[in-house]
Amino acid sequence: MKKIGIILTLVGLLLTFYAGLNYITRDRFVRPGKPEKITDNSKTGNWQPYIGIAAIIIGSIVLVLAANRKDEKDIFKK
Repeated sequence: MKKIGIILTLVGLLLTFYAGLNYITRDRFVRPGKPEKITDNSKTGNWQPYIGIAAIIIGSIVLVLAANRKDEKDIFKK
C-alpha cells in the first residue's frame, strides 16, 4: 500500500508540472491514379493540473493510512 501511495504522489507531481503531451500522427492519402501522399500532424494532449494535484492528495492520504496501519499492527504484536 505504501508503494501505491508513492507512485500516486510521483505521478501527481509529473501531471502537475507537465500539463501536456505532444505527439505526431501520420496520415496516408491514397487516390487512384495519383501518388500516395503522407502528412505528419502534430497534436497535443492536454490535461488540467487539478488532476495532478488530486493524485498528490490521494497518494499522500494512502501513505498516511499505510503508516497508521503499520502502527496498529505493532501495537497488537506487543
